[in-house]
Amino acid sequence: CESAQVPLTRGEVMINQALERRRALVEASLSGLIALVLSLAVFGPILRWIAVGWSGGDMLSTYINVEMWQGFRYSASDQYGFPLGMNLNYFPGIDITENTFAALVSTVAGTPFVGLNILILVTFPLIGFLAYFLFRMTGLTGPLAIAGAVVFSLIPFHFGRALGHTYLATLYSAVTGMALVLLVGSGRFERIVRQPRGQALSRSRKIWLAAAICVLVVITAWSGVYYAAFTLLLGAAALLWRYIKGAPWKSILVDALPFTAIVILAFVGFLPSLLTTMTDPPIGTLSDRLPYDSVIFAGYLAVLVLPLPASSLPGFDFYNRSVTEALAAGGWVESSAQSNYGTWVTTAALLVLIGGLIANTRKRQRKADTGTPRDDKKLFVSAHFITYLITICLLFFIPWGLNYLIAGTITAQIRAWNRLTPIILLLFLLGAAAILRNTRVARHPIPALGVSAGVLALTFVDAVLPFRQAYADNVSKGAEITKAGREYAADTNLAIPEECGVLQLPTMGYPEFGVIGNVNDYDHFWTSITNPGKRWSYGAVKATDAYIWAGQLPPIPSSEQVALLRGGKFCAIHLDIRAWREEDLPSVLQEFNTRFGDPVATGYDGDWLMFDIRPESPASDEHVENFFHQPMITADPVTTHALEQEGMNTWWWTKDKRASFTLTPTRDQTPVRVVRGEITAPSCGPRPVTVTLSSGTEKVSQNLIARPTQATPFELILDAPSAAPATLEVIATGQACEAEDFAGKRFAQVGNLQTY
Repeated sequence: CESAQVPLTRGEVMINQALERRRALVEASLSGLIALVLSLAVFGPILRWIAVGWSGGDMLSTYINVEMWQGFRYSASDQYGFPLGMNLNYFPGIDITENTFAALVSTVAGTPFVGLNILILVTFPLIGFLAYFLFRMTGLTGPLAIAGAVVFSLIPFHFGRALGHTYLATLYSAVTGMALVLLVGSGRFERIVRQPRGQALSRSRKIWLAAAICVLVVITAWSGVYYAAFTLLLGAAALLWRYIKGAPWKSILVDALPFTAIVILAFVGFLPSLLTTMTDPPIGTLSDRLPYDSVIFAGYLAVLVLPLPASSLPGFDFYNRSVTEALAAGGWVESSAQSNYGTWVTTAALLVLIGGLIANTRKRQRKADTGTPRDDKKLFVSAHFITYLITICLLFFIPWGLNYLIAGTITAQIRAWNRLTPIILLLFLLGAAAILRNTRVARHPIPALGVSAGVLALTFVDAVLPFRQAYADNVSKGAEITKAGREYAADTNLAIPEECGVLQLPTMGYPEFGVIGNVNDYDHFWTSITNPGKRWSYGAVKATDAYIWAGQLPPIPSSEQVALLRGGKFCAIHLDIRAWREEDLPSVLQEFNTRFGDPVATGYDGDWLMFDIRPESPASDEHVENFFHQPMITADPVTTHALEQEGMNTWWWTKDKRASFTLTPTRDQTPVRVVRGEITAPSCGPRPVTVTLSSGTEKVSQNLIARPTQATPFELILDAPSAAPATLEVIATGQACEAEDFAGKRFAQVGNLQTY
């Protein structure tokens, strides 16, 4: 006969709990350690470049974010965006934990690159450590839980995004957010808050639990808007799950506490941006986001469930080639990039989850008459709840899903729903863990060790090694550019010792300006971040007064504009010749050499040229002030063609008989008073043109005869300068001119428009 089970004393229970906690910490630490060791296959060869910029593009912009970070907000500095400065607080972001860590490390190290680079390295063991506890919440422990955590830390999204959208790749806030969702959905959060009678916790234990919950909430709320938003989305789904399962409203309100706290903390994190835009609002739209963007940047389910087609295992060439060619047929899009794939292990995990759900459903049907199943007193996360979360994610992940409704009704700023990829892959792994927790493989150490070793080996070969060469190539190129930037800085500062402004050409707005020639977005930061001894024009935020003056410059500043620059404490012009076509470059260089002499410094294999403009005479203070605070000129896109530029000239062709330009003052102290420019007729013949400047009830007009071969200048002056937006109207009579060398109708050319 079986002996009766003797209940454990309270002391024995506490000892067992302490041992379990110790075991959890040991296994979580092993997860982090293994993730670190495996990731070193990629990072080991590039550790010698830890103090250089690893990549351009978005990552280069993130280095600037770190440098400008001041604990809870960005500093406004004229190191970038000179002379009026760069103010990153215009952009609503809550990357507080990432910026704080990276800025602290960079400050201690004394270099702007090392903090962000170390952050990338640290996230691999950190995610392995944190993710282990998610697997433990499903009831899975030991080698399989460790392997699952390591697999998630090494997914392609983590490697693939790190050298671009770096903070998206950090992923640790996705793990902390998922922990809160699982705690609530399983009912464990309510149990923590309301301990059953007879299970009272010690004071220190309560403090530790409360602190842990608070840390999860803070990290989730202050580590990026996307993972905070995804946590709130899944949190709402978890609350609905609790309601479906019969939880009383009082319990649901308790469960809503962590998500409410995330909303409050996120709002606090947005305060610097809100205050900046309220006290000094931008003149135009900082970034355009359309609801349709949620379709363009939605995820591809086929890519998500397929393993990364970069396997180096024998016989997998056919798979790699077939998947790559199939997706390439549709053209490259972000959602089909390598970072959006799963791995062989995540695909297997999905199959295990599906198979387990089918098997469990059949088992319940066969045992339907044997009585109700016993309650899960440990409140493990169930496979059904995980499947429910996967379904919710997929509804927002796919094109034309619920994501479009969010973008169309609430906000279009959350547009890249393919960034749910790591969340869904994590749920695949957790779902498999929930299925495997009671299997023989999980309960017996030898099979568990064997399966775990195979999983880790497969992950290393097919999810880690494919990124080894890509990282080596990117980082070596970044090291080369960093070295070139530092050498260029030394030569520049030797030739021009004083701390003064440098105009960077071509002029580009920040952020998301696009590419000019072979100059990529954010490339101008390479010269400025490596030379703090100068003040650099690039970095002024678009649609703010800090950028308007630069955005309205021609490709080559005129002598008058150079004099204004000198009055604004500019001493040099940096020229990145990659922006010009090869056939245009000789004339551009001849212009600069004739006016400013030979460059005083060259860099990056001759692509960077520094011209000294100190011999030029500065303009008067009044003219300089008006120049840097000039009104913004906005052409009506319905009646004008796109802006064209060449040399020292800029112009618009009108495509209607009546075209208009809006002149918006950047501040009350510099209203619209004078407008001047040039009118040229199209090639089909001269025509009369009337230009009218109006503001309120005042109108000033001038009648001109526009000719095809010679520009006709005009100047309009208001009697009462206007602090409100004014309008310049151009009326060109006669027939539209059409020709083979351009598309569309042309009535008149409005060139070199200036207002002050």
